[in-house]
Amino acid sequence: MLDPKLLMAETEQIKQYLKRIDTIFEHTKQEQKSPNFYDEVKPFFEEVEERVNRWFERAKGWVELNRPKDLYSFQLEAVKDQLLEISVWAFYPETSYKRFKHYVNSIHYTLEKLLSALA
Repeated sequence: MLDPKLLMAETEQIKQYLKRIDTIFEHTKQEQKSPNFYDEVKPFFEEVEERVNRWFERAKGWVELNRPKDLYSFQLEAVKDQLLEISVWAFYPETSYKRFKHYVNSIHYTLEKLLSALA
C-alpha cells in the first residue's frame, strides 16, 4: 500500500527541487555565463532524475489507485518530463525566460493539485 504521508513528503521535496532549479535559472540569467556540462549540469541532472523517477512511480501508483478528481497520471508524467528538461535548461542563459517560467508554473500547479488530493 502507498503511504500518502510519504508521498506528500516526497512531493514537497520535488517542490524544493523546482525552487532550486528556478533559483539556478535566475542566477544564470543574471550572470550570463554558461556552465561546464560535466562538472555542473550532468551531476545536478542525475540527482534530479533519480529523485523525480522515484517520486513519479509512487505518485502514479497512488493516482491510479485513488483516482482523485481532476488529477491524472499523464499530468504527473508531464511534471516528470518537464522537470528533467528544465533541470538542464536552468544552466543556460539563452533559455527562453517565458517558456522556462511557463514550465515552472505548470509543474507547481500539478504538484499543488497532488498535495491537495493527498491531504
